[in-house]
Parts: sequence; structure tokens; C-alpha cells
Amino acid sequence: MVRGAQVNETLARLYIETERYPLAQEAINKSVNTLEHTDGEALLAEALTTNGLVEIKLGNFAKAKSSLQAGCNVAERCGDYEGAGRALLILLEELSNQLEQTEKLQISEKLKALFATTQQPALKSRVKKCIRQNDREF
Repeated sequence: MVRGAQVNETLARLYIETERYPLAQEAINKSVNTLEHTDGEALLAEALTTNGLVEIKLGNFAKAKSSLQAGCNVAERCGDYEGAGRALLILLEELSNQLEQTEKLQISEKLKALFATTQQPALKSRVKKCIRQNDREF
């Protein structure tokens, strides 16, 4: 079951890249539903983050925000701080216009903490750019 969920999550990512969003939604829903009933919390966190991306592409911003926040929470609970940070980074990058100023500030501060020790320069640069861009809006 878990491997099937991983395949569906990967398919969802492929469908996002090929702009086939209804198929992405179908695949990611299967993945999330399966993973919610297993012990694979780290995989669930990734699937929730992917689900957030799909919802963004479909224009379902409230669902996207909820899914990305859930992905962050599950990843943090598993000790996957970069995974948690990636969910928040997507939230800030993609849904900045949908967030209150206080939410943006809270997310920025949490991103700084989550990525303080990352060894991935590209990810670190992306975080800094996003925070800098949102700081100008305050």
C-alpha cells in the first residue's frame, strides 16, 4: 500500500510538470488517503506538500494553504525540518497574496529557523530571496 502511495505521489508530480492538474489531483488524493492510514508519516508529509501544489494549480487556495500547513506539521513531527521548510516555502512563494501580513512574518521567522543549518545552497538562496521579497511588503 505504501509503495503504491509513493507511486501515486510521484505521478502527481509528473502530472503537475505536464500541467495535467485533474490527473495530478486524482493521483495525490489516492496517495494522501492511503498514507493517512499507515505509519508512513514522512511520506505523508511529502504527499501533503504535493497536494498543496496541486490545489494551487487548480486555484483552490484555502485547500492549498491547509494542505501545506499540514505537510509542514507532519514533517516537523517526524524531525524532517527541511521538508517542513519546503512546505512553508511553497506556501510563502505561491500564496503570499492570500496571506495576512502577520502570517507572512510568522512563516518567514519559522523558515529562518528551519533552514538555519541546511547544507543545500540552492534551497537556502530560495529561502533568502522569498523572505527578502516578503520583507519589502511589510
